[in-house]
Amino acid sequence: MVFYKNLMEVEKVHSEILTSFKYDFAKYGTRKQQEYLNECLEYSANNVGKKVKYVNINKNAHSSKLKEALLKLELSRIIHLVRRTKSSKVPISQYVDKETFKPVFLDIGLMCNLSRIKLSDVSNLVTDFEGALAEQFIGQELISTFEYFEDARLYYWSREAKNANAEIDYLFQLGNKIYPVEVKAGKTGTLKSLQVYLAEKNEDTGLRFNLDLPSEGTKLSATINIKRVIKNLEYNLISLPLHFAGNIRSKQLIDL
Repeated sequence: MVFYKNLMEVEKVHSEILTSFKYDFAKYGTRKQQEYLNECLEYSANNVGKKVKYVNINKNAHSSKLKEALLKLELSRIIHLVRRTKSSKVPISQYVDKETFKPVFLDIGLMCNLSRIKLSDVSNLVTDFEGALAEQFIGQELISTFEYFEDARLYYWSREAKNANAEIDYLFQLGNKIYPVEVKAGKTGTLKSLQVYLAEKNEDTGLRFNLDLPSEGTKLSATINIKRVIKNLEYNLISLPLHFAGNIRSKQLIDL
């Protein structure tokens, strides 16, 4: 009972923080612009890890108005917009698609509150929420690893083709090397997108965060069909528990 009451107090604090955000919206623009900020805030919490589609935010609003609201939320650090990039080498921002992005929220607790997820009933929640919470957690942990003077930006990679879609949750730069990062809510899951990325970009190492123990797979093999060309892939996979993400810059982790 004490545990339940403590969680209720946490939820109360989350609600108060979100209410203060919404009160601050009154300082920015017209009533309609404030409405867009509220809609984008709610949308971002419920669509972490999904490509932004303006029509799903407000089908009657012009996309430029909603994009403006999203950018304001990003500038305020309430959300982070994970931008799509084709880069596999530094600079990671070289081939960024500025019109395509997916949201990550400021904090997983605030995200849960806006999504009406009760902290007092969290058993199997990561899996039930289609991995969105896992992707949110990894996103905010990766952001936390940036130095205070750095522009903390995250990127992802995707390929949209008929019967050949693929998406990497995050691309993350360590030193001057870019690693593809896959996030899995459980202990298992396919690595097709990761394999496609490695084969297409001629890279050899990927990172995976899941609920399993740390491990390293070397000289793993896969057969990939890229643009109707069969390619034999040999790659390395560094697999780490979700809660290790905040220490991703540790050399010991990458040198497992």
